Formats: sequence, C-alpha cells, structure tokens
Amino acid sequence: MRIVGVDCATKFERTGISIADFSEGILTVRECGTCVKGASPEKYLYPALRDDSSALIALDSPLGWSSALGRNLVEHKAGRPISDESNTLFRRLTDRTVREKLGKTPLEVGADRIARTARTALSFIGGLEKLIGREIPLAWDPEFKGGIQAIEVYPAGTLRAESLSNEHALDSVLCSVAGADFLQGLSIHPPPGQENSARKEGWIWIRDPVRELPRK
Repeated sequence: MRIVGVDCATKFERTGISIADFSEGILTVRECGTCVKGASPEKYLYPALRDDSSALIALDSPLGWSSALGRNLVEHKAGRPISDESNTLFRRLTDRTVREKLGKTPLEVGADRIARTARTALSFIGGLEKLIGREIPLAWDPEFKGGIQAIEVYPAGTLRAESLSNEHALDSVLCSVAGADFLQGLSIHPPPGQENSARKEGWIWIRDPVRELPRK
C-alpha cells in the first residue's frame, strides 16, 4: 500500500511531502521533497492518490483540540476565571501520553503557530477530499481495511523512538515511518476507557519504544 508523509506548514514551500510504498514490513520512499511556492499540497498529491484504493496519509500536525479547552471556551465569558489548569486546557490526552512514554512533550495545539498549522492541515484534508471525491477519515486500527485514511504523527517523537535525525523533507519521511509503525501495530494506543476522548481530541500515532516488530 501507499504511505504519504506530510510535514505540515502554513506556507506551501515549507511543506515537506514524501510518497512511499509499504509492503511486507519494508518502506520504500519513491518521492521526497517540498511543495513549490503557490502549489498546494493537495494538488501536488492528487495525481498520486486519485487512483489509489489503499493509502495512509501521515500528517505532522495536531488534528484536534483539547476537550477541556473546547468545553471551557463554549461557556466562558470575557473577564471570568477558568477553573481547569493550563496543562488540562492546552495539552491533550495524547500529548500527556507521549510525554510519559518518551519524555518529550509535543507543541501545545493552542499555541499560535501550531494552531495555525493545525488549521492548514485540516484544510489540506478537506481540499484533498474535494479533489478525489471521497471522505478521508482518520484511521484508528492498524488492520487497514483499504481506502484513503489519515493519522496524526509526531516526527520529533518518532526520531526519539527510532533514533534518527531531522529537517523538513526528512520529517515527511518520518511521517511515513510513523505510518508504517501504525500499520504494524507498533504505535501507542489511547489508554483503556479513554478512546472516546482521543477520538474527540485527535491522537498522535507514535511508536511505542518498548514494542517490538511481530515475528513472522
């Protein structure tokens, strides 16, 4: 199957993209680079995905916000205090889990730049859906059933787990690596009983450093 890694950014020319094939545990990168100025990533990827029956898009961007933040903002009035602590408001369950497992905290989605990147990433998904004429749901099960689906990944965390190095084009490859980890069942899942919260907020699919590849 195909795995597309996207190192998301608010500017097209800083958006890294890799296109890879994944078969029998081997990830082969076919194309890697950045979008040219003025060329949106969805238009760049459309020719590669329009005829695909099975593809996973791994995006380096938050795809959801904290449930506590959304709940508080709906009820909040200017000048009134907020009872929840900052970490509860601005860090999602997945952010706290990555911190616990890897000792590295993802950027908070409420922060200025990452929030803008998140919006751009969601617009990218919507734009690609319009081009290919079908919905791109978030994937939650490594037992991939086909179609085009997407997951949120965290290249810096993948670097920590995989012991590699960094930069924009490489980040897009690491997004693909994170996608391969997801498909092999090697990623950290939401804690038991917290699945609904994760589906509401979004979830970073990142390799569990203590989980090994299944033996064939």
